[in-house]
Amino acid sequence: MEQWNDRYVEYAKTHQSTIHKKETPVVQPKVSVYTGIREIDEILGGLHTGNITAFIGKSKLLSTLLHRVCVNTVDMFHSPSIVLDAENQINPFLLARLARLQITSDEDVLQNVYLSRAYTIYQLTDLIHSHVESLIQKKRPVTLILTGVCSLLADANLSKDEANHLFTHMMKKIKQMTEQYQIATVIIDTHTIDLDRASVEVFIDTLIQIKEMRHCPRITITQKNQQVTVTSETVGQLCLQDFGMVI
Repeated sequence: MEQWNDRYVEYAKTHQSTIHKKETPVVQPKVSVYTGIREIDEILGGLHTGNITAFIGKSKLLSTLLHRVCVNTVDMFHSPSIVLDAENQINPFLLARLARLQITSDEDVLQNVYLSRAYTIYQLTDLIHSHVESLIQKKRPVTLILTGVCSLLADANLSKDEANHLFTHMMKKIKQMTEQYQIATVIIDTHTIDLDRASVEVFIDTLIQIKEMRHCPRITITQKNQQVTVTSETVGQLCLQDFGMVI
């Protein structure tokens, strides 16, 4: 592992949220880390310790989500984050800038991000099974963040059965560590692959899909067969496409 030695950056206050509910989301837990995405923090109460939350989509919101969670973990809990960055997303300059915006020590934030990178799905699997748990025991982080899991599975040109096997093998270990050490685990990916849905539902407590529409992002939150869709817009700038009514 390589060590790297705003409070919650929210959406512009001029934005509003239009919510289309199928069912009401579950009750908020006692301990959570803010994502910095206002709609998600208001609906879910942030990222729950003991749970795995997956963010999927090609959106500018996800480009800074990783950094906001790291900063908020230090700001809220004075605790480190472990980041397994397979998509090479983390940027120390953005971490420092967000820390200063939240009146948090940028040096403190950088010293509390423990980073490792994997370039193949097999490297990531070995990292998860051989190294992460010992670091959790030593550093006691509040958050564990993974980027690019689906991207690595897709890039490996695997059969669907092999991809499902590797995904299940990794996620069993991640689920065990998440529950045993009561950490908030976050999976961030710009890529989606055709995994077995039942396997995904077993391991992912909350699935958040973000899609950039013409005027605003559309956020769909799925949790235990409950779903809510949020469209954040500037007043007077919505169209049918932003509600997903136009293909």
